[in-house]
Amino acid sequence: MLIAISDLHFVECPSGVNGSLTFNRNLEPKAYYTFAHTMAREAEVNQATHVELVLAGDIFEMLKSSIWYEDEERPYIHLDKITPGSLLESKILKLLDSIAEEDRVGETLALFRNLSDYFKVPFKLRYLVGNHDRIVNATPATRRKARMMLGMTVDDSYIPHTYTYQPEGIPLAFIRHGHEYDPSNFSKDYRYKEHIPTHIPREVYDAAPLGDFLAIEFGNKLSYLFLQTYGPHAIKNNEQLRSLYDRITEFDDVRPLSATLHFLLTTPGLTPRESWHYLEPIFIETLELLGENSFFLKELKSYGEAGSANASSILTMLRLRPWRKGFPLWMVWRVAKYINKNVGLPSSELYAGREEALYQNGSSVRCVISGHTHTPEVALVNTKQEIEQYHINTGTWRNVVPTSLDREHFGRIKSLAHVVLYGPGENTSSPRSVPTWSFDYWAGYSQKFFN
Repeated sequence: MLIAISDLHFVECPSGVNGSLTFNRNLEPKAYYTFAHTMAREAEVNQATHVELVLAGDIFEMLKSSIWYEDEERPYIHLDKITPGSLLESKILKLLDSIAEEDRVGETLALFRNLSDYFKVPFKLRYLVGNHDRIVNATPATRRKARMMLGMTVDDSYIPHTYTYQPEGIPLAFIRHGHEYDPSNFSKDYRYKEHIPTHIPREVYDAAPLGDFLAIEFGNKLSYLFLQTYGPHAIKNNEQLRSLYDRITEFDDVRPLSATLHFLLTTPGLTPRESWHYLEPIFIETLELLGENSFFLKELKSYGEAGSANASSILTMLRLRPWRKGFPLWMVWRVAKYINKNVGLPSSELYAGREEALYQNGSSVRCVISGHTHTPEVALVNTKQEIEQYHINTGTWRNVVPTSLDREHFGRIKSLAHVVLYGPGENTSSPRSVPTWSFDYWAGYSQKFFN
């Protein structure tokens, strides 16, 4: 029996900030305890001969931390440039420790280290690296630390990005994080390839994508700059500032991502004009910093040379810097509407159907499993001689801010998605007397665990 979950995004709570301003993005441990007990029952009822739990990437949130603003060192570089004993290695190790010290994460990790106690059959935990925990693979010490935190056998070897589940030696499922389908979060663009290789070279995974930069210097930087600009005392005591700060700390949980600017402009207790009055200096400072960053400019130039009109337009804007004259609200609304209409994550279903693994081994691989987009889904991608092949997106285990169709309303829920695959002889409740494989998929949402 195989269980796959992804995108847990264990994150440190902001340090050095008044406690009343702390926003804990980690899921409560009781959700994981419930999950462990449920999976143990599933294994017993379905006569599983063994259980494998695959953590399919973005388990540790290594990009959303104020540690990256303490000096000029940044992790959006190729991993071979992060050497043992370097400042960057020490910061990665420090961040992993900080994540593990957060109360909710610490209790959850303790549960993970003892998961085998829940099952009556052999149990194995596997960890795959995604884009937000890419730098965990930087050095032997960082890899040892991550494995130790999860209770895995501690060694220096490279943490894999893919796994093929092979009950009885037959490839049944191919698993990867899924950032390979997203060119902004992966160093190589596979959009126009006939097949996506099962084995992608390590140097491709180790290279820093543009998404790493944007997560650190834009997504996470907004809350950092907001705090630096207005100060903890003012934010704590000004109801409008506090509401907007809370909104900024959770805006990257908005789905679809294209609604994030709209989310900020519709902060409860403020008019859009009032929201933008506070946000405008933060956005201007962010844009100024982006225009001075050599990594960002180099990446944009490469996108422009590849034919991206959007990249060329952004480069022109960064050169002219029109924001120095201010951003009128009507222009901001126009930008928000454009983003809503034209920006979004690529459909992982389209890419999963081109996975090389589906066309190898006589089509014994029945499904491709990935996460990354935080959008749980099941899609039929192929049928060959009555053999069905599926793509399953494992969604996420964290906060989700859903958006209404008109982009005017936003909610708050927890996503608890996961998939369970049964191999030959398991899941005996199947209508077939001897099923070769089957799966259960839960794309559950809950408000019970919302703080």
